[in-house]
Amino acid sequence: MAVEQNRPALLRMVLSRQDNSSADGMRNSLNAILRATELGYEECIAIILSNQGRTTSFLTCKDSYGNNILHWCCRGSGNVSLLKMLLDHISGSDKGKQQLLSKIMLAKNLDLQATPFHEACRCDKVDFVEVFLNMCNNTLLSKVLATEDVNHQTPLLTAITNNCSDIVTTLIMWRYNHNSSSQNLQISFTNNKPNNVLKRGSQKQTRTTEHVCPLVWAAKCGNLEMIDLLLQFGDQSGNEYRVTEALHFLLLSSASENAKLEGVELLIGVGANPFEEISSRELAPSSASVLATKLASPSILRRIVGNGKSALKYQQLFRRRDPKLQLQPEAFFRALESKENVEMRNSIISALLETLHRASFSQTPSDFSLVEILYELGADVTVQDLRRLRVAIDTKTMPLEPAPSIERCAMAIYDHFFLPPNAKANSLTNAESDRAALEFGSLYLLDIPGVTQGSSCNCPWLSARMDCERQHIDFSHDEVMLISEDGSRFKIHEVIIGKKCEKLASAIRFNRMNRSTDTFGGIFELKVPIQAMLLQAMIQHFYHGSLAFWSFFKEEELCLYLLELMLVAEEYLCHDLVKEIEMRLLSSNPQGCFCWSCCRTVRTHPSQPFTVQCLYCVDTAGSLLAEKNILHVLGVTEYFGTPEYSLSLLPMSVASTKMERAEILWSSGLHMDALVVLKDCLKVVVLRNFSSFRRTFAEHFDRFHDCEEGKADVVLQKQALLHMCLNDLQANTLLVSLDEGSLLRTLGRTHKDCVDGSK
Repeated sequence: MAVEQNRPALLRMVLSRQDNSSADGMRNSLNAILRATELGYEECIAIILSNQGRTTSFLTCKDSYGNNILHWCCRGSGNVSLLKMLLDHISGSDKGKQQLLSKIMLAKNLDLQATPFHEACRCDKVDFVEVFLNMCNNTLLSKVLATEDVNHQTPLLTAITNNCSDIVTTLIMWRYNHNSSSQNLQISFTNNKPNNVLKRGSQKQTRTTEHVCPLVWAAKCGNLEMIDLLLQFGDQSGNEYRVTEALHFLLLSSASENAKLEGVELLIGVGANPFEEISSRELAPSSASVLATKLASPSILRRIVGNGKSALKYQQLFRRRDPKLQLQPEAFFRALESKENVEMRNSIISALLETLHRASFSQTPSDFSLVEILYELGADVTVQDLRRLRVAIDTKTMPLEPAPSIERCAMAIYDHFFLPPNAKANSLTNAESDRAALEFGSLYLLDIPGVTQGSSCNCPWLSARMDCERQHIDFSHDEVMLISEDGSRFKIHEVIIGKKCEKLASAIRFNRMNRSTDTFGGIFELKVPIQAMLLQAMIQHFYHGSLAFWSFFKEEELCLYLLELMLVAEEYLCHDLVKEIEMRLLSSNPQGCFCWSCCRTVRTHPSQPFTVQCLYCVDTAGSLLAEKNILHVLGVTEYFGTPEYSLSLLPMSVASTKMERAEILWSSGLHMDALVVLKDCLKVVVLRNFSSFRRTFAEHFDRFHDCEEGKADVVLQKQALLHMCLNDLQANTLLVSLDEGSLLRTLGRTHKDCVDGSK
């Protein structure tokens, strides 16, 4: 009661009547001095100490919670003079004083396992901290500063947690001034930075201590002010911080979005690498860009990836301008930059795949918004990446490595009708060795007026015979004059039309029965509602088996021309022409020739006379499936009927077999229905190039959506397209595994033979 009321005279009177040598007296005095210390009553403390024979015993005694007198002093309301008075009562030699001081300073209480120094840092008593720093020797301080409490916090981390900026500054500056090598800020990479920018890509260091990096701890607490403070004193601390790891923990912290945005900019500005994959006891292997996608914040994701790319570009430019490095050869810089660029690309792609994987299940607009941002920031997905995504959707786990990519090609077969020059040709047994018997239709094509006018020929066989004299079988009784909707006339033969286009042949037969039908010079005429350019292309296909004459088209014009031709061919049930156009859209050479002369191989039809089967292959690069064309192609394929034909899909190495073994191709590959391969190729193109495609999509629809509501519709349409592509990814024919091994075994060849054959 005397202590509680700060009555020194009364306290002296009570102590004079007390037996201080007894256990009860000692306990009463200890409780009294601890309470006086907590309240900061220096005179009461001095009276109790003077009344105690062994004054230093009070400094080492603890209460029932393990707190000694310095614990109470540091957490109490006393000032620094009280602390000095207590420390002045340490008696003995210098060595003895340090031993006793060590015992007191390293003492931990029971609840927090905190030392008095922890308490001083927690209570933001910077003057107490300075007294301890000046009184303890370096050996003792190295132990005190490295001691952890129950939360694994050193005194510095305790000050960071409680936002005690003055104490943090004091500890860092003391470290700098005393050049201590045992402080807990030890990090193992060197400072090699311009203008206080830490070295990038150096976070895979080995810790020299098990203590947490202060910057990482501040980031884990989400304390932006403390992060800024630590970075400002980075050089003065004599150490480097694990800035990339700090970036990870900042993203995982409970800080506000604005604080995270500012922190991201700070940390990347001093060297944090958002594209480096790191791991620790608390972090699964991941890069900060991948981690940012899980926060569902477009602003944070854009800040991390955008600032990271800019910082990397600056670092590479600074390296090239460094006077010490300018003597290095160009290969030195290219090697480093290539490694950094690959790391950046892989990180962004991993972030995109993770988000696409999550979006395929969640179907939430927020995930699709993150996907758009990643595409916008330069994500360029490969077929291998999509194969990895397909496996992830199938197994619901993201595989670590992509599956090996096998280049695919598409294979098609069409029937080519020919008229024999003599009776023996009807029994043609080896069409491959006697292709000359198939040329009659192609020669007739060269004599049809208007078909070749103003066009370039892409068929070597036709080009070589355009100026040669030609002899033909007389088919004048079979001639028909087709008139296009713009009045162009094309004299063709009904027997050829009947083999290639049954609907057009039926129209000719039906109109022949109508005797009022006009004739021109004795030739039957038929008007068809088809543009001259499209009708000309159909005639090329009827006679030659392939389009061979081409007007000058830009890429987008050529695609639209083929799509319009496809619609006409479907309307007239000319399925072989639809098949040819699908193959052209899939090919990297859409104006190539697939005729009986240019195709891969031919064989005599097993059941139909005067007919051969032609086989040709194209890659699936799809050069026409560019950003400006893809909406048109997508619209046609999605709302198109299903023509009665099929394609085969097979590995490119199998398709490149040598000619003497090419007969095995007739039964090889994975058979697909019409337009399936083209649709799957479109979806692969959308997922690979959505960054450029989304701009075209917006330009296409924004003309009709000037209001905010209309723009929201455009966003929903783009997300719906992405969702459709993701939904169909598992069954995508260009991504499924083709059993290349079994096909090669069927051919009786090794993989090396296939490679040699392709060469």
